[in-house]
Amino acid sequence: MYCDAAFNVHEDRKSQSGYVIFLNNDSSPILFKSKKQSSLAQSSTEAEIIALFDGVRHLILLTNLLEELGIEVNKPIPIWEDNMAVIELISNDKILKGNARFIDRKYFATRDNVQKGDITLKYVDTANQIADCLTKAISGQRFQTFKKILHGTYSNSAEQIEMDDK
Repeated sequence: MYCDAAFNVHEDRKSQSGYVIFLNNDSSPILFKSKKQSSLAQSSTEAEIIALFDGVRHLILLTNLLEELGIEVNKPIPIWEDNMAVIELISNDKILKGNARFIDRKYFATRDNVQKGDITLKYVDTANQIADCLTKAISGQRFQTFKKILHGTYSNSAEQIEMDDK
């Protein structure tokens, strides 16, 4: 799963969430979503955590469905995130300091999924963040590449994206 957010992009200062879920590295996306966040995030990190919470909820739902159907799911499932602060806050059981202590606790439910071994957060460079196209306007070549990925016509695997206009 690739997950991203664009902070403070709407007139009411709300952020935009986006995520893309793949069945495996070589598949087309089985679910992708772009949505205006209902909560007002105070920082880009908070906006990313809200997007991650929403995406992981749907990922866990799909995982449970697949397992009920008898399909083996390899865990932990990688979640590709381009915000190192989010990876640090969610992956580590640290006491929240600074502005992070004001982020609604419900969004840290994702931390439970990491601790149970259901998911793992991995860093992806923003240039290769597939969910980026679901949160903001992007350049022509990147848009064309991401469009092919979302339509299932891109020839490389989801993890091996090469952008021509980095």
